[in-house]
Amino acid sequence: MIKLFKDSIDKFQSILPLPYLEQGILTSEAFFMYAYAKLFNIDVVIDSGTHFGRSAEFFAKLGFIVHTLDRNITDYTNRRLSKYDNVVMHVGEDHDIIPQLLDNMNKSLRVAVFMDSTKGRSACIFCKELTAQFKSINMVAIHDQWRQHLMKRYFPKTKYSDKEPFNSKYWYLNKQVFSRSETNETELDYVKARYAKDLDAKNKPWSDFKGFVVGVSPT
Repeated sequence: MIKLFKDSIDKFQSILPLPYLEQGILTSEAFFMYAYAKLFNIDVVIDSGTHFGRSAEFFAKLGFIVHTLDRNITDYTNRRLSKYDNVVMHVGEDHDIIPQLLDNMNKSLRVAVFMDSTKGRSACIFCKELTAQFKSINMVAIHDQWRQHLMKRYFPKTKYSDKEPFNSKYWYLNKQVFSRSETNETELDYVKARYAKDLDAKNKPWSDFKGFVVGVSPT
């Protein structure tokens, strides 16, 4: 596994830094997904849960075709992402839009679905249904797997971004996010408060914080 990340880090670092945006994925999580997307020869990323567009921007700058969707895409997000020719934005529900996208997509393209809209068990079930219906999906990634690593019950080959040795070796990618000299303190306090109950983050240094945790699996 470590060779996979060694072979991917130079290209990934070439697009940094990208500013952290509220409720966005961690830089280490983006790298984790990128390495596996490269391994699985992914062409298209369906990014569900645009919010401010941080994950979509990562995927776009790394060269993927990106379809990103949310119930509402703000003017701010639209301005940020519209500069990328390889990003298409969609407004609506993930259960409606994703099957439509896959139905209309060239079946020779290899697709990754990144689920950051629907959460928890519902996200796992939805992704499982998608992979059963659409053979063009070659990779599934689901965010916020930090409670119970639930995804592995549905995708047995799942790898998690908080596992060692990945977490220790590549945590430095998040230094821009978790350095009070470089990042808005309000955002750090928001993250700490949101995850403290489960991660005991209030009493730990940021170097011990393992992030929101993304799970990645081949299909």
